[in-house]
Amino acid sequence: MVEENGRSGGSRFFSFMMGAAIGGGLAFLYAPRSGEETRDRIRQMTEEARDRIKEMSDEAEKRIRDAVEESKSVYQEKRNAISSAAEAGREAYRERKEAVESAAREGKSAFEAEMEEQTHS
Repeated sequence: MVEENGRSGGSRFFSFMMGAAIGGGLAFLYAPRSGEETRDRIRQMTEEARDRIKEMSDEAEKRIRDAVEESKSVYQEKRNAISSAAEAGREAYRERKEAVESAAREGKSAFEAEMEEQTHS
């Protein structure tokens, strides 16, 4: 789903999350703490960011899988509809062909009978 500015909602959300992470990281680095506290906090923030990215990645993967499955389902439905229509067309052709052949045979028989009758008269 692309919005007017050419960016999708997911792209905007990702940009927002990256900006928030960078801004939070910078604010954190400039906060007055000891080196050990800062390293622990950076580790914690890194793990949280990794977890959020993993969740977003899993959700995107699920959406893609769902879209693929939906596409397969729609494809199969359309394929079945086309196959049914083609079979109905073939059956209608066979019926009309048989009717025309039958009419031709009847016409030929009638013509031959007429010719036989004229030759005997």
